Amino acid sequence: MASPAQPSVTDALATLAAACPSSPPAAALKALCRASLEASVRAALAAVLPHALAMAVEAPADHPALLYVWRLLRNAAAGCEDNQLALATALASSPLLHPNHLTALLAPPASPACAVAYLQLLVNVVSANEAAAAVLFDPALPVLSAVVASEAARAVDGLIGLVPLFVVRAAVAVPDLLPQSEPWLALVLELVAQLDTEDSLLFTNVVHLVELAADAGVLGAWLAAAKTASPDSAMELLKILDGLVHRAESEGGDVTAFTPLPLAETIMDDLVGDINAMLMPLAAGAPTAGSGSDSDDDDGLTGRIAVNRDVQDSAMALLRLRLRILGMVLGGAEPVLRDAAGSRGLVAGVTMLLKAVHAAQSHTVQARRARNGPDHDGSGIPDGLLAEVMRLVANAAFESPANQDEVRETDGMMVILDCCKLDERNPYLREWALMAVRNLTIDNTANQEVIAELETRGIAPGTDLDSLGIDAEIDEHGKLRVSRRK
Repeated sequence: MASPAQPSVTDALATLAAACPSSPPAAALKALCRASLEASVRAALAAVLPHALAMAVEAPADHPALLYVWRLLRNAAAGCEDNQLALATALASSPLLHPNHLTALLAPPASPACAVAYLQLLVNVVSANEAAAAVLFDPALPVLSAVVASEAARAVDGLIGLVPLFVVRAAVAVPDLLPQSEPWLALVLELVAQLDTEDSLLFTNVVHLVELAADAGVLGAWLAAAKTASPDSAMELLKILDGLVHRAESEGGDVTAFTPLPLAETIMDDLVGDINAMLMPLAAGAPTAGSGSDSDDDDGLTGRIAVNRDVQDSAMALLRLRLRILGMVLGGAEPVLRDAAGSRGLVAGVTMLLKAVHAAQSHTVQARRARNGPDHDGSGIPDGLLAEVMRLVANAAFESPANQDEVRETDGMMVILDCCKLDERNPYLREWALMAVRNLTIDNTANQEVIAELETRGIAPGTDLDSLGIDAEIDEHGKLRVSRRK
């Protein structure tokens, strides 16, 4: 029973139907908003939706009852298919979808809550309704783009996060609606570029959108567009993908679920390009990996393998993201994915990168240990990079004779064997190196012979044994003898 202070739902419907659009009755609308939380009432609202839409168009932006108009429309669309389609059809040709209308809702003295209810209405209209989503999706693009570009919208908590939610709900209803055209891609990339804000709703919904894109096979196109149009967005997309794959790995799920072959090949090609960009300076007269140069200049292997440190931080971050993603994916991949890694030049590239990074770190550690102590190598190589490269090599070699041979022919075996030791800068390097040795030698006689032909020659230079007061030598029988210095 309605309270004495409020009209009944029936009275409110009648009042609303007869109301002048420029002066909507606040009491009637407030009662309807409360009542419309019930599904039976939402179904009865169909007859008055045109009146509510007219009020939304004609009422001044600062009208005290306007918020109830938007909330009534929002509630009417929630899970009511007939209302959803009716509203989608009406909104598609309505001035309510013009960006100027949104601007008016965001400008004082209008209430920001009106803008929130407005976008919530759009989300509700397309949710789980294929017909409504198909009708409203493209007409909504201008106003959604206006929201994302608006400084005023960024100041309204949760408002921009409703934009990717609209796209997600529409794409769930109609998968073919996932953004692929240039205007929609521009909107998606702008949303991704804004992920540095503290808007948790925006982050959650963008992540869900990227999941849908990966599952539908369009994430590769998004990454390709981001590379040229918005490098920051490319970085954020890869971070999200990295997180999704890592979550699948930690939960024992399918790590390849988010990286179908075309997307994996795109990331492989990009990583090969990253590696070539890093290794190109090696051709400019630098000692190659394993050359044994002991020069103590800052222009040695450090400057040639690592990047231009001033301008390439983002390039290094992208390279590491791609390394991590593919390192995880190849660990659970079908043979066709590992075959692609070999045929696209990735295995040769990461083996060269492995050699170069190892040489850069080894060179600078030996050259500077006396001056800086064992905790400073000065190479400019980020901690963990060597282990990430090793992981990819190990997983790419698993049950892949072609990749096993590629690593050997690129002279990677000795470097991998040299990494079978603890390295405080590269957690799990030893474990991944041992895994690489295992995967490289399974059913591969040539690789087994490389290891079998090794001879003991002495203690490797540059160890920390001296600082620990330990002497080590190889006796006449080829045995290692270790003793503490007295």
